[in-house]
Amino acid sequence: MTPKLVTSLGVAAVVSLVAATYAWRDNHVTVAAGGVGEPVLIGMVDKVNSVAAITVSQGDATLELKRGGQGWTAEPLGIPVKPEKLQEVLVGLVRLVRFEPKTGNEERFRAIEVDFTGKDGSKGRKFVLKDGKGAELANVIIGKDTYDRIASGKPAVYVKASGDKRAWLAEGNVEAGPYLTDWIDTQLVKLDLEKIKRVRYRHPDGDVLEIVKDGQAYKVTDLPDGAKLKSDAILPSTVREFSSIELQDIRQAGAGGTLVSEVELETAGGLLIGFSMSEYGQESWVSVQVLSEGGGEEMAARLASLAKGREFRISDHKTRQLKKRLKDVLDVQQETN
Repeated sequence: MTPKLVTSLGVAAVVSLVAATYAWRDNHVTVAAGGVGEPVLIGMVDKVNSVAAITVSQGDATLELKRGGQGWTAEPLGIPVKPEKLQEVLVGLVRLVRFEPKTGNEERFRAIEVDFTGKDGSKGRKFVLKDGKGAELANVIIGKDTYDRIASGKPAVYVKASGDKRAWLAEGNVEAGPYLTDWIDTQLVKLDLEKIKRVRYRHPDGDVLEIVKDGQAYKVTDLPDGAKLKSDAILPSTVREFSSIELQDIRQAGAGGTLVSEVELETAGGLLIGFSMSEYGQESWVSVQVLSEGGGEEMAARLASLAKGREFRISDHKTRQLKKRLKDVLDVQQETN
């Protein structure tokens, strides 16, 4: 076991990874004639501790993962990679075993998705693993998966390793691609609903909607005279949307967007989070700030680090929730009458 991988995955994960790969090799690799039964990445089980960089590409999308002093990060944003996902992928690559030789005709590679052109439309997922000095340890294209070509319904996938003249059907699979959300913790906000005590929306035109907890219920601050809510459930359901928000993409904070809403969320423990929603053409991106850590909720420090200088794309549904206005919670028909 090398100190480098201890740094990257943690002691428990390293022990698990190395033990799993060696135990699997001893129990599963039985080489038959013609390479059947061989690992797709021959010798990789002995090199897994040396992996210091992974490049994953599909079509025109590419993601680089690098190991540093604080662990693995997705570049160029430096977002921490989930250790369990990294381990899953490395073990998955090591455990790919040649089951059946397939075509060596490059014109047929596209049909089983082991083509790689670096252009949009190419479906093969290319994994390149390098050591700390930049030397290539493995290079393989993962293609179409299939569960009906191997007895017992085990997962199988078409592959083509660098240097191989033909593709292979291999036992195993690797479930990851060149997208940040495949590798990182996508939970942006996770809060106990019962602890959310205030949500305040503010729009550039002066429209304000503030919902505060009042005992076990919620109320609108400065509700207009004679106004009624759409339903008893409208305020709890609005607040509930902030108990869990997942990201779909991350980028460095942009310029030139149009601010459409700002939201403040406050918990009973004093955690204060600010959301700013901006539109860039047809796209909406949200920036997040931890305005006060309050009682030190577990997610506050992580969120502050993740959000600094970055913007997030969230689901269309959550985007609409962040743009909510006072009229959206009122009974407009009653107001008109």
